[in-house]
Amino acid sequence: MIEIVEELEKLSLKEILGYVIKSEEAAKKYYLELAKNAPELVATRFENLAREEEMHKKTVSDIYRTRFGDEKYTVPKGLSPLESSVKIDNIITLIGALDNAMRSEYNAHRVYKYLAVQMKEHKKLFTYLADMEMSHYETVKKERDMYETHVINNPTIKDMPPHEFWLNALRFR
Repeated sequence: MIEIVEELEKLSLKEILGYVIKSEEAAKKYYLELAKNAPELVATRFENLAREEEMHKKTVSDIYRTRFGDEKYTVPKGLSPLESSVKIDNIITLIGALDNAMRSEYNAHRVYKYLAVQMKEHKKLFTYLADMEMSHYETVKKERDMYETHVINNPTIKDMPPHEFWLNALRFR
């Protein structure tokens, strides 16, 4: 796992905020991709996470605009958002995608905690955002743990495509 705080210490505040904005944008896309092809009940969970990531992006963008007077944020080279494209073929790759989301949420939590110290004038806001990211982590962890439990209890489903799993194993329609 990237030691995110060590990486942030090498950056300017402008680059850190740019990184955060880009990361929130990537997280939103990631969750919307996870929601595709999922039954409504599962999709709604991911869509809600995506909506919250969008609100985080807007909040940090407002701070960026106020602080630096423009909307063109700078993303530091060599420090890309942890979310990547999502390719889910079966339950195992879905669990892997959720693991990736958990790592990203944990790092987002740490970034906001760091910003709460660096930007004391926004300490309460960044602490709140850090707490929200930790709640995202817990939400994704519960989803991930549920799939993992099903695989442990029935190893034959590990290669099952998620839509089959949702229809057959969970009886989602």
